[in-house]
Amino acid sequence: PCMAVVAAGRLFCPAVRLFAFEAATGQPLWTYGDGRPDSFQLVEATADPDRVYIGRNGAPENDGRIFAVDAQTGARVWERAFESTRPGEDWHGIKVQSLTLSPEGDLVVAFTAEYVRLQIFSAAVLAAVDPATGEERWRVVDGGPVGAEDAVERIGRGVKPRGDVAVAVERRSPDRVEDVH
Repeated sequence: PCMAVVAAGRLFCPAVRLFAFEAATGQPLWTYGDGRPDSFQLVEATADPDRVYIGRNGAPENDGRIFAVDAQTGARVWERAFESTRPGEDWHGIKVQSLTLSPEGDLVVAFTAEYVRLQIFSAAVLAAVDPATGEERWRVVDGGPVGAEDAVERIGRGVKPRGDVAVAVERRSPDRVEDVH
């Protein structure tokens, strides 16, 4: 399956490879990736006029990685993998769920990860990275079993549902949260 993204007159289709097409004509422009079966499928991608942002899950690294690809040429701009930043907390099976460009200029990534020691819960994580460099700006981790696919609202704030209440995470101060009813 392909969750298509359109930006700057181009259509980008992340699948086994990332395919780029001229949006008006469907003319193929370039492809990116090695065709691994776990490549870019089932991850909600995003794009701006300069770059396409895609995620990859699975083997052989058993981690979730994100990539920025030049929208004009299909060349990789940067790549990053995620790991736990808390001492003594190990993750495996990291799965990127979605990438979203916020109005504040962050690339917000929602992903899940299984705790190595706690076989019951998975971590639901929101992380913001610099779209130009891939450097992480902030991260919020909720160690409950709530899926990260529900964690990103496309208005520039991360939103985490908790029963009848959603917790909003402000980009400028990820430690500050507010309840949104």
